[in-house]
Amino acid sequence: MPFSLRAQQPARLRRVAIVGIGDLEKFPLSSVVKGMRELGYHDGRNVEYFRPIARGSYEDLAGLATAAVNRQAEVIVTYGSTATAAVKAATRDIPIVMLLGVDPVRLGFVGNLARPEGNITGIVTGTRLLAAKQVELVKDAVPGARRLAVLWSATSATQADTLKIVEAAATRLGLVVVPIEVNRPDDLKTLSTALSKARADVLLTIGTAMLTARRDEVVGIVA
Repeated sequence: MPFSLRAQQPARLRRVAIVGIGDLEKFPLSSVVKGMRELGYHDGRNVEYFRPIARGSYEDLAGLATAAVNRQAEVIVTYGSTATAAVKAATRDIPIVMLLGVDPVRLGFVGNLARPEGNITGIVTGTRLLAAKQVELVKDAVPGARRLAVLWSATSATQADTLKIVEAAATRLGLVVVPIEVNRPDDLKTLSTALSKARADVLLTIGTAMLTARRDEVVGIVA
């Protein structure tokens, strides 16, 4: 057969879904693409990404998880506990790689950290455990502070527990906590008014995927 006819077959596109709220071009989700590239997987050449929701809300995650399963993703990367819960409910077969800041055993995602069973594995950063330390840093930075406004989301899977940790730490340090719920992007429209009513000396944000994705907007409103 003439050499010119022996065309090389195109590389198979591997399908990777990323379920969460955030931008695939920005940290931390961009690290997934960077790491895959280092392993020889390039977007559009031999891997196809089903993208996360750049500026959505937690209510959108169940639909995104279902879409990832229906489009037959070969592996699903989840960012955050709410996204992981949505994907876990959507499939027991597709491998799930989660990035969490909370205890996956307590949430029922896995039964064992060392040897996670089923179709779930991943990385736990333990950021929830740092909540009390954040309150201590607030007091160190502003010793005269008396009122602490806290941005949090009641729709995130673990925020209520984290808020309790913040409130307990604040009480020990003589701070009054004023919780401000930010459950969906539209809630940011009233954030300025809520902050004015809170009469807070310091603002603490409990990290959520949605607030992280909109951190520039939040900082602008606070400023």
